[in-house]
Amino acid sequence: ASLRIPGSNNTIGEKLEKYNSAVQRSEGVKSSVPAQKSRLLSSEGVASKRNFFERSAPSKAEPAAPRKDSLKIPGSVTSRINLWISRAQEPAKE
Repeated sequence: ASLRIPGSNNTIGEKLEKYNSAVQRSEGVKSSVPAQKSRLLSSEGVASKRNFFERSAPSKAEPAAPRKDSLKIPGSVTSRINLWISRAQEPAKE
């Protein structure tokens, strides 16, 4: 009861060549990625993008809108929320 491993057409040398070429290709891809990142960072400074993340102070003429008024929830969602709240407020049946 011997176990035979089916032979393959590739020799060990051919497999090593394929492996080495794959490694070289992956190293080439890895080395090009940092160069692209540095080009992006050098062309546009972080300070120029700061205003995207910082909110301007609201002017005195405009009162701040309450959060509840600014939310627009579809009616089907609000009805489900109300149903959930009403079920939670009912006394538990034992």
